[in-house]
Amino acid sequence: MSNPRPINLREPRTAAASAQFGRKILIVALAMLIISTMIAWCGLIGWGAIELLHVIATAIYRLWTGLL
Repeated sequence: MSNPRPINLREPRTAAASAQFGRKILIVALAMLIISTMIAWCGLIGWGAIELLHVIATAIYRLWTGLL
């Protein structure tokens, strides 16, 4: 009774480490998805802003030259 048989804990540690590794991969994948989506949205917003400035500049030019 005073000397119990040792318990092998190697497999649960491996399973826990594997679960943590999978969780870390999932977090990194989600972070990459969020970052790439933000870059795409900023690109679209920038493209829209440049196009809006182009339309405004064309309208001002046509008003200035009397072509409207």
